[in-house]
Amino acid sequence: MFIIKFGGSVITDKRRKNTFDAARTGRLVSEINLAHKKTIVVHGAGSFGHILAKKFELHMGFKKQEQIRALAEVQRDVKELNLMVLNAFLENEISAVSLAPSAFLLNENGLVKSMEPSLMKGYFDMGITPISFGDVVLDEALKFSICSGDQLMLEFARAFHPEKAIFVADIDGIFTSDPAADPNAELIPVINGDSFPAVKKTESTVDDVTGGIFGKLDIMFKIAALGVETLIVNGTVENRLKDALSDKEVISTRIESKN
Repeated sequence: MFIIKFGGSVITDKRRKNTFDAARTGRLVSEINLAHKKTIVVHGAGSFGHILAKKFELHMGFKKQEQIRALAEVQRDVKELNLMVLNAFLENEISAVSLAPSAFLLNENGLVKSMEPSLMKGYFDMGITPISFGDVVLDEALKFSICSGDQLMLEFARAFHPEKAIFVADIDGIFTSDPAADPNAELIPVINGDSFPAVKKTESTVDDVTGGIFGKLDIMFKIAALGVETLIVNGTVENRLKDALSDKEVISTRIESKN
C-alpha cells in the first residue's frame, strides 16, 4: 500500500481562488493507474481553501461570529475541489470514494485527537481508492480548526503502515534556499538529523495556514520514524510519480528519521 498526497500547489493555482488544474490532476491519476499500485490519496485544499481560511484565520479557531460563514464556505469549496479530483480517478477507470475528514476525525488545539479509520479500511479492502483532503474540522478546545492534508498523511501512516508516503509537490524537493529566488539553490536529496540545518534558509513563497515548510517537514520526519519511506517528488514533471510508485530512481528529496 502507498499513501499519496497531491499538494494544493500542484492541482490548483494557490494564488487564484478556486482554480483547478484538471489536465495535471488527470495526468497524475493516470500515472497512479499505470503503476498498478493500491493507494490511499490525500489532496491539499490549495486555492479552494487557503485564501479564505487565511483571511478569516480559521486555523486559529473560533474568535468571531463571521468565521462561521467562512467555515461553511471553505468546507463547501474543498468538497467542490474533492469532487473534481474524484472525477479524475473515475475517468481513469479507478474506482474511488470521497471521505471528508470532518466526518471521521476530531481535532484538539489544532492537532488530531481521534480518528476512525475503519470506514476507509473497509473501502480500501474492497479495492476502492479512498480520497480525503485538507478540511476544517471540529476542535474540542477551539471549536474548529484546520486538519491539513499533511496531518492526514501522518494519521494514515500510523493507521495503515504503508510501504511509502509520497508527497507530490510543484518542485523537485527541498532546496538549500528558495529556488524561485536563488539561482544557486541546490536540491537536498536526503534530509535527516545531519542535513536538516541546511534547510533553515528555505522559505515558502506562498502564504500557508497549515504550517509552512517546517511544519510539513516535522510531519514527514514523524512518518519516516514509523519506518515508512517518505519522498517529495515533482508532480509537474511527467512520470515522476509513476517512477516513484514503481521503485525507480527519481529526482526527489527523501526524508529520513532525525534519529
